[in-house]
Amino acid sequence: MEQDEKTDVKQTPNNWQKTISWILAVIALIYDVSPVDIVPDGFPVAGWLDDIMVTLLAVLNVVQQYSKDGHPTASRILKRLKWGCIVVAVIAVAILALAVYGIISLFN
Repeated sequence: MEQDEKTDVKQTPNNWQKTISWILAVIALIYDVSPVDIVPDGFPVAGWLDDIMVTLLAVLNVVQQYSKDGHPTASRILKRLKWGCIVVAVIAVAILALAVYGIISLFN
């Protein structure tokens, strides 16, 4: 019986991970309302894209940490979804950078 209790403790996520995920979510919200951005909000789509991606990743992280308790399949899906969002964000930034480079090249 003692061995079963030990394995149950190992399988549950650490409360520290949940706390960290909430701290990151609060930091993401502060990032959204702050005027300091990776891409300034003055750029119509690109400026909002970084805010949306940061918030989305923070929310997915919180949901993933809480789904580890009872829904390991959902936790795995959320983990893949987070990485998918990161890949989409990197591709979007690369496309925007190439577009800006192309526009600058036209005027030189």
